[in-house]
Amino acid sequence: MKQFNFNLEPVLKHRKRLHDLAQEQFFHAKQHLDEGLRELADIEDKVQVYRKDFKTAQEHGDLDSETLKLHLRYLTHLSVTKKMKTQDIANRQIELDKRKDVLIKIMKDKKVIEKLKDRKLKEYTKDFMAQDQKNLDESGVNRFVRQHKNEE
Repeated sequence: MKQFNFNLEPVLKHRKRLHDLAQEQFFHAKQHLDEGLRELADIEDKVQVYRKDFKTAQEHGDLDSETLKLHLRYLTHLSVTKKMKTQDIANRQIELDKRKDVLIKIMKDKKVIEKLKDRKLKEYTKDFMAQDQKNLDESGVNRFVRQHKNEE
């Protein structure tokens, strides 16, 4: 009996390549989101430190009107930057979700072909075993017939 040959093997290889590409894109989108979250945490840390420094300077009376304006401008700048970074993170999350959906779809498509291949392999194995058993039965019958011919 001939060797097992899955007709859709090129399709399966293509789907595996698509899966690898989608996985890589998902990974990069996840890294991009994580990077944005780290940047947002850095901004929040700067706001806290600067507010603490501002409060300390205020308590010690070290603030004149120009220094006060600079502190307030910088805090406003940080606040605006934080809002922009929050929106950027939301966009990055949307992109990650899209990549995840694409990856899941590709995984399902690949899984369908893999299951079909497994089913065809089981079918091939079953047919091979049945043919092998048939050949063994036939050789056993032939041997039996030859032995009884020789005895007569």
